[in-house]
Amino acid sequence: MDVCVSLAKVEEAYKHEKQTKAAIWEAVQLLSLNDLTYGMEAADEETDENSVLPAMNIIWPYLILCLKNKVSVAVIRKCLLNMLHKSVQIGGGDFFVHRFQNDGHTIWNLLTSSPFRRKPMLSNEKRILLPYRSNSITSEEPMAEVSSQKIQAAVLDMITTICSDKRTSSALQTVLKKVSGIVVGVACSSMAGLKDASVRALSGLACIDSGLTWLLLADILLFPE
Repeated sequence: MDVCVSLAKVEEAYKHEKQTKAAIWEAVQLLSLNDLTYGMEAADEETDENSVLPAMNIIWPYLILCLKNKVSVAVIRKCLLNMLHKSVQIGGGDFFVHRFQNDGHTIWNLLTSSPFRRKPMLSNEKRILLPYRSNSITSEEPMAEVSSQKIQAAVLDMITTICSDKRTSSALQTVLKKVSGIVVGVACSSMAGLKDASVRALSGLACIDSGLTWLLLADILLFPE
C-alpha cells in the first residue's frame, strides 16, 4: 500500500515538473520575444529610414554598366529598370537627381534606340536642339524589335511612376527638358506598341511642367518635318 502511494506521489510530482518546465519555457520565449522586439525597434530608431540608399550608391555604377551593355538580354534590362524605379520610390527623388543628370543618358538612350534610327548629320546641316527632331522613325516592326519595344515601354513606365509622386518627381528636375523631348517624340511617332506607355509618361511629365510639355507638343505637331 505504501509503495502504491509513493508511486502515485512520484507520478503527481512528475506531472507538476512537466507543467513547471512548460511554464518556464513559455516565459523564456515571451521574454526573448520582447527583447527581440525592443532590439528591432531600437535598431529602427538608430538606422536611416531609407536604408536602400547606401546599397544603391554601391550598385549604381554596375546598374548603369549593365544597361549600357548591348549584350544584356531584354529581360535583364527590364528587371534592372524595375529595380531602379522601385528604388526611387523607396529612397525618394532627391537622391537620384545627380545620378540621372550624370548617367541618365544611358537610360534615356534606350528610348531613342532601334526602331528609332538616327539620321546621319550632313556637314552643312545645323545641329537641332530638340532631341526628337533628329530621330527617323521606321514603320517596320520586325520580330527583333519586339524586345527593344518592351525595354522602351519599361523606361516609359518608370518615368510615369516617378512623375506620379511629388516625393519622387524631383529626380527628373535637371533632365526634364531632355526627357520630355524624347517622350514627346515617341508619343507622336507611328509606333503603336509604345503609344499607350508614352501617353501615360507624357501625362506624368505634364504634371511636373505642363507648359514645357505643351510647348514641345506644339512644336512637333504644328511644325512637322
